[in-house]
Amino acid sequence: MSSYQEKHYFIAFELDQSAKDWLHLIQQRLVPHLSYKQWVHSDDFHITLQFLGSVTEETLESVCLQLEKINPAPFTLEIGGIATFGKEDMPRVLWVGVEKSESILQVHQHVTTAISPYVKIDERAYTPHITLAKKWAAATPIADKHVLHEPTGSRKVSITKVVIYEINPEKKPKYHVWRQFEWR
Repeated sequence: MSSYQEKHYFIAFELDQSAKDWLHLIQQRLVPHLSYKQWVHSDDFHITLQFLGSVTEETLESVCLQLEKINPAPFTLEIGGIATFGKEDMPRVLWVGVEKSESILQVHQHVTTAISPYVKIDERAYTPHITLAKKWAAATPIADKHVLHEPTGSRKVSITKVVIYEINPEKKPKYHVWRQFEWR
């Protein structure tokens, strides 16, 4: 059994079941056309705010104290559209877009500022998204790139809490809510 310090964590917005079901339908339309090593389990769909990595219980508790101080009003985001990270013809990550609203950017900034004394912060520009698949598996490029440009439609999702997920790579689903912070 691994020690507590070897577990990895991240902070994210949890999605409701209807949004996860909708994303799963999009994912299933893409599976036959794209070669990925990891297709995200539908229960693991989320919007990441910050990756914590391997941290001690003491650091997690300090992060929790800071997250409890952040209490924005619940808000709604629009999700939809397919995009990728990496090479266009062999993308390493396949994802659904998330509206880059003022609300999400403010919460991301508040979370980043609050936890920065305790963990290393990802300095890349924040691109809110929902990962569908990771790690291109084929030795050849995408045969039919138009599949990445097919319309998905869009959907509104309500954001009412932030969660800390614990990553359990050997399980499916592999993300477990370690702690949640509901907004009023």
